[in-house]
Amino acid sequence: MPTINEKKDNQKTSAFLKVADQFQLGELVTEKPHPKTVGLRDLTHRNLTEAIETFAAVDSEMLNVLVEKTQLVQKLSREIVSTLGLGGRVFLSGCGATGRLSLVLENIWRQQKSGKDRDLVVGFMAGGDLALIHSIEKFEDFADYGARQLQELGFSSKDLLVASSEGGETPWVIGTALKAAELGGRSFFLYCNPDELLVSKLKRCQEVFSDHRVEKLNFTASSQALTGSTRLQASSILMAAIGTALFQKESQKEIGKYLSSLKEFYEGLDKSKMAELIRAEADIYQKRGDIYYAPSLNVAMSALTDTTERSPTFSLSGFNNKTDTESPRSWCYLLFENSETSEEAWKKLLFRAPRPLRWSEVQESAGAQRLYGFDFSKNVLNWRGPSDPSVFQITYKDDALLLALGESSLTYNMGKCDLLGVHLTLKMLLNMHSTLLMGLMNRYQSNIMTFVRPSNNKLIDRCVRYAQLLLREKGVEVDYKDLVNDCFNFMDESSQSEPVVMKIVGKYA
Repeated sequence: MPTINEKKDNQKTSAFLKVADQFQLGELVTEKPHPKTVGLRDLTHRNLTEAIETFAAVDSEMLNVLVEKTQLVQKLSREIVSTLGLGGRVFLSGCGATGRLSLVLENIWRQQKSGKDRDLVVGFMAGGDLALIHSIEKFEDFADYGARQLQELGFSSKDLLVASSEGGETPWVIGTALKAAELGGRSFFLYCNPDELLVSKLKRCQEVFSDHRVEKLNFTASSQALTGSTRLQASSILMAAIGTALFQKESQKEIGKYLSSLKEFYEGLDKSKMAELIRAEADIYQKRGDIYYAPSLNVAMSALTDTTERSPTFSLSGFNNKTDTESPRSWCYLLFENSETSEEAWKKLLFRAPRPLRWSEVQESAGAQRLYGFDFSKNVLNWRGPSDPSVFQITYKDDALLLALGESSLTYNMGKCDLLGVHLTLKMLLNMHSTLLMGLMNRYQSNIMTFVRPSNNKLIDRCVRYAQLLLREKGVEVDYKDLVNDCFNFMDESSQSEPVVMKIVGKYA
């Protein structure tokens, strides 16, 4: 007779398999392994400078496509100009990495505007502002949630929505795009996979692609430097495209030159200097220490984004909440030493008051009390410690971007970069930094995310697919259904920091 746990696991497997065809995404460009980065983890150990060059080559592929897509950016820019000129607002929506880029762009806007103009751009993400730090489990799987959040923010027929989904298939993001059209506003949907793959396979994509009220903009570039990690090149190209359309709207004819300048500037940076910082951070973690990231306010959102996105990508403990004394200690945390309270720190981070969800069904996981429990004011040193921490400084002042950890530091002269260019550069540098850092920490195999945390349907399939890929490399073939069942079994047995993918592989090889 099966045990109660086995029955529960079988029920989970059966429930997932009923919808699995809508979450099996291995054929998408954003999900395929990149041929240039095969063996990336071992390369970080063998030759970190070469690993940096390899990662940067994938960034260059993406930047080349960005320049080629100038006309799409111009099209979006014209719509933004029209919307603002007619008294409307611009809403930016996304889930996970695209949600964070939406909030980063709103943040940049608010830094540069004053008075009522500050409120003309509204960024929001699946699960509300709290999801900047900790995603709300399975929230992205529901289109209705996206529609509801948009409507509650007061979207009207005068407004424009720019919805972005790296893969082009996230239900929550699709829900926002369809709802904006239904409410009579303008709706744009941006993504990074070929139309034919999305439409032929996924019902939710068929709905948004067949709705002529929603304008589709395709920014397919390349596979990610780390397989499936769309927080990398896919979110970078979307952030650059949306940001350029938003901030270069006064000079549409110059958009092509601006995009080319972003590419040339980034490619001209001496990124080999990042190696010392990467090794310094790895050394602290290997000695069981942890780090506080202490950014200046003008670049804090991009610093926070990279640190929080490490958690689901590499199965690291997420930022600690001071109301939860049982959670494992996170490897890093954010620190605003000049903020007296959590409320003050959040306002400084966002350049506005936070917008947590006020839905009764998610108050415990996404409400204001939970949000302020992520306290990165100076009080974090009291409730979390230690009193003499390692601090990673990231500051932007007088055209200089400084990154410093202990005795390791480097400075980039940002020259004539605007604030968008600074944030985009910092994002890409930190994406490289954290990915190669985790290679040194052995948190992936080759260029495969073996520590991916299967917290929603897309990630369950990704976990199973990566196990299947690694098993095939060993000459072992296992039925997809059996691997799904293994995934649920190991999820229940494993701690947050254990690699479910490798546990599955270990069962058969």
